[in-house]
Amino acid sequence: MTLPNENRLQRSDTHPETPSPISLKLPQASRAGESVTYLSFGGGPPSAALLILNAQGLIEPKANLIVFADPGSEDPRTYRVLPVYEEYAAHHEIPFVRVTSNAGPLYDWVVERSVPIPAFTSKGLGRRQCTERWKIRPIHKLLRQELGFEKVTAQLAMTWDEVWRMRDSPTKYVTNIYPLIDHRLLRDGCIEIIEQAGLPVPPRSACVFCPLKSIERWQETLEETPDSFDDAVKLEHLINVRQVELGRDPIFLTRKQIPLWEHEPWTSRESGVWGPF
Repeated sequence: MTLPNENRLQRSDTHPETPSPISLKLPQASRAGESVTYLSFGGGPPSAALLILNAQGLIEPKANLIVFADPGSEDPRTYRVLPVYEEYAAHHEIPFVRVTSNAGPLYDWVVERSVPIPAFTSKGLGRRQCTERWKIRPIHKLLRQELGFEKVTAQLAMTWDEVWRMRDSPTKYVTNIYPLIDHRLLRDGCIEIIEQAGLPVPPRSACVFCPLKSIERWQETLEETPDSFDDAVKLEHLINVRQVELGRDPIFLTRKQIPLWEHEPWTSRESGVWGPF
């Protein structure tokens, strides 16, 4: 395996903290058995559109709060538009809160500990554990342990063409609902809702190094946020340094199972960190 220059393995600062511009009081359970409805805000167009529909009173039951579970590795463009949506929610008196995993940033965990992301190996696609630990658990901790709600309704922002992703929650006190599917909204319809509200259209939601991204989305990452692409290259390299040390097979971030920086169609492009690909 050809490896990039090891003296360049410092991660770029592409994931700055962006504080919420307005803070509203979070709902608190006041009696036993009280329930809450929250919108799981992923940061992409569907969840942005669902936020807007809640603010406009078009979703029942309306979300009592909006929760963004931040793994620390979203697209930098997501972090840039996030304060706009926090302010929009606050204007409509819907609290918007960010939560993080007690395991720390996902990127750091992968570098230092193990690989909970669904990466590709010679045996196929690895197990996806990141959603549970960096998304679901922090949200449930907030709602149950910190706010005291015993029953939870989760608004999930899957679109009409993602019906296959619908499922009941394995957690007995959580009920999943899918308002965008109920309204038969596709991604294009979500973008139209965002534009009509005069808000910026966010990029698709995903960690910058998510192995489930298509080659076309990797190309977009390289062109739109090259520092994030370089972060993914570094991450894949560091994973495989550890794999070699442990005597294990390599792990890759694309289904083609070759190092990210050796892929077409960008093998002839320049990168600010790595030089010619």
